[in-house]
Amino acid sequence: MRLEAGPLFISLLVACITALQNGIDHGITMCRQESRGTGVTIKVEKGDFGKIASEGYPTNFSTTVYHGHLCNVELQACSTCKIRLKFLAVRFPACEVPLPLAGTQSIGPRSVCLIGCDHLRMFEADQPYHSATERNYFSDAESSLYETISSRVVIQHCMSNSTAEDGKRFLIEYEVIDKIQIISGTVTAPLYSVSNGVITSPNFPHGYALNGETFTYMIQNLDPYGHVQLVFDDWDLAEESHIQVYDDLSGKNIATIFGKRKRPTILSNANTLVLVFNAGKDKCVYCNHIGFKATYTFVSDDTWTQRPRTDCSDTYRLETGGVIEFRTDPSALPQWYDCVWTLKRVMTSFPDAVMLRIEAVKLGKGWQESGVNSLEIYEGVTSLGTMIKKYTTDNFTAGDMLYSSGEGLYIRLKGVFNMADILKIVFTGVNNYTNNGCPVLAGFLCDNHWCIHDDLTCDGVNHCGDNSDENPVFTCPRFEHIISSKKFQTRDKHKYVTQQMPLLTTTEISCFGRFRCHDDSGCIDTRLTCDKIAHCKDQSDERGCALYIFKSKAWRPGHQTFPFNVSLYVYVLLSVLLNVLIAYW
Repeated sequence: MRLEAGPLFISLLVACITALQNGIDHGITMCRQESRGTGVTIKVEKGDFGKIASEGYPTNFSTTVYHGHLCNVELQACSTCKIRLKFLAVRFPACEVPLPLAGTQSIGPRSVCLIGCDHLRMFEADQPYHSATERNYFSDAESSLYETISSRVVIQHCMSNSTAEDGKRFLIEYEVIDKIQIISGTVTAPLYSVSNGVITSPNFPHGYALNGETFTYMIQNLDPYGHVQLVFDDWDLAEESHIQVYDDLSGKNIATIFGKRKRPTILSNANTLVLVFNAGKDKCVYCNHIGFKATYTFVSDDTWTQRPRTDCSDTYRLETGGVIEFRTDPSALPQWYDCVWTLKRVMTSFPDAVMLRIEAVKLGKGWQESGVNSLEIYEGVTSLGTMIKKYTTDNFTAGDMLYSSGEGLYIRLKGVFNMADILKIVFTGVNNYTNNGCPVLAGFLCDNHWCIHDDLTCDGVNHCGDNSDENPVFTCPRFEHIISSKKFQTRDKHKYVTQQMPLLTTTEISCFGRFRCHDDSGCIDTRLTCDKIAHCKDQSDERGCALYIFKSKAWRPGHQTFPFNVSLYVYVLLSVLLNVLIAYW
């Protein structure tokens, strides 16, 4: 998608600079609480400035001036603006309560003032900026600076009941500036310049607000014949968000728009790139879109021989589990790829962790002939996380299993691949088996004692890691006369394979509610598993007991009960009864 901007864009940049020079002086605004229980709101534009002071400044304020224990001033600027504050004077009596942190540092996100202590509390109006930017300032805060992420900030004066007359006043200066980041450098990178670096969305990696605001980035190669190369290491945008990229400002200034579903790579036509990030607007309070992080590099050539394809990237909500399968496009081989897959937990109660397993690795000449191919897996959902594992040609084989109890996993596959190269990764949300059994959202107990979602059973994918969720003896078969025509589908994101369910005999349900030994030598009570005594001939009841590494609710052998599924039990009994009746009839 391309958007015609014309020479107007340059004039807009000039207008921004002019606005900063010709802003309005709003004078001094006294912090007070109005009769209706609200504070003072000041609407400002780019370039505006002024001061906020305690009532009666420069004289000391008195608690009799206020109706309550605090006063508010909220500054509201334009969508392309942010606000810079400077503390000119902060004179408060000593706090009557001990402080967790002294000085200008935050005492942690709070929804109320510190009782019994005069201080200034600063925070931005929109989440998640509120939690990220909340700060408390005391008497040693003079000359400190506070710069907002967004265009709305609240200055709150929290008051004690102290009657001390010495030091009860404050004065803050503010100015409204443009939300623009200007970066310059060259290929050779002298001391005053850079050859590469990163730009990020606001508040990255902790998420941005869908509040309709915009953020501008200008990246300029000081070599007039040079270019700018841009690779997005992270790309997690909301449907309402997009980035407008302006290339070659001396020309028509046509903007290319990139949204949620297109993680781009960019090589400028000229020496300057301008990116405008439009956050978009949505009332969703709990949206947790992380944003983007891009690596820029100043180059001298307008050719990019190893420019990778990024359309293989995707974000997965970790609700149950799924499959990531990478195959190359046979139309033009070999090709360079840069695939980023993120697995994001969406609930705190489920799962306890994500289990990732390398299902299949068939990487031939494309992988082996390139010295830069790699698969990297990071803790968390961004490239800033701690690397858990890095695979190269020397250590990449199928069968590896990795676990994370954090927000999720960030997976990045880079290099050159050909048609023979295949990679398949299975990911599963897993819960620990506790003395209360498996939780409702993960009601199936694997033989290795992990709990997974019931929907992941019999889908043709080994989610347990020991294939017990695809067990042909008990788990997957059903009765022919009831649902012999029922078929199930694999949960591969791009390809669905229909399979016919096998039959079940009445003798094959004898292990229901108990643990089946892997060699089919018998069934034992689940309370006898992982008790350091081998009850199965192949000792399978004592395998996988060291997997319980998450949280404090680890499985305790000998004290748990099987997660009894009443509906399934009733279903099996009715099915058997119906089978007998039909046979008799």
